[in-house]
Amino acid sequence: TRSEGETITGGTRTSVVTRLNQARALLGEQDRWDDAIDLYESVVEEQPSNTEALTYLGWLQYRSGEPADAALENLDQAIAIDGDYPDALVFKTIVLSDAGRYDEAGVALGALDLETAPEGIRSLVIQRGLVGVVYGESVYAALEVEGSPTLVELGLSPEQALAAAGYLLGTDKSGRSVAALKLYEAVVDADPDNSAALSRQGMLLAFTLEPDLLDQAVVLVERAVVADPDDPEALLSRVTVFTLADVSPEVACVDAALLRSFDDLPDDFLAQLDALDLDCPT
Repeated sequence: TRSEGETITGGTRTSVVTRLNQARALLGEQDRWDDAIDLYESVVEEQPSNTEALTYLGWLQYRSGEPADAALENLDQAIAIDGDYPDALVFKTIVLSDAGRYDEAGVALGALDLETAPEGIRSLVIQRGLVGVVYGESVYAALEVEGSPTLVELGLSPEQALAAAGYLLGTDKSGRSVAALKLYEAVVDADPDNSAALSRQGMLLAFTLEPDLLDQAVVLVERAVVADPDDPEALLSRVTVFTLADVSPEVACVDAALLRSFDDLPDDFLAQLDALDLDCPT
């Protein structure tokens, strides 16, 4: 006899929980993925509504080279059962993004609550730069045309727009700088005190070294620091832009000294400060 949730394998009674644990242990061993797939399939056969088994069955199928549609069928079943299951939402986002189906990927990613997602899922989203890739690709065509769309028209939050701009700047797309500027403008229009958007917009304009744009950049980074005087990015942008524009060197020196006093200042911020070679009194 066997109780519900148990199966007989090789003369040994193996519960669903045991098989799931066995499959989890194999996820980091690519040469054992076939065994993990067999375990997940056996669980799904016995419990068709098991979201973990459906999710990881679909994910391993995809990672093993099976067509995206086969993986999506299992992932979609898991999401239909539990629309908040973060693992399924992230895996579906990746599969759709890899297939160039960015609008659909954006819907899946938008349903994910990163703040409550497990650390492993958050790390996966960050490592792959999913927010920037998915939303950057999905809105790029709209940014290529004349005019400046709003965040509402683009269907983006300020955080998504900032990530999209950062992603686009790292690509070789034509007009990537203009596209990023439009995104920064859209964020500032929706949130005039967004120090990140003000800082990045100012920096992008300043590095053109064109006098009129440098003047605009000075105004933008001033606004960024006023909006958040303790934001290291805002302070670094003001140091950089003021140095490039050759204005208020004393302010740049004060900002630089303040930045160096921060205990947790990122190494790349220190490297950028050093590269500016400021002539400040000691």
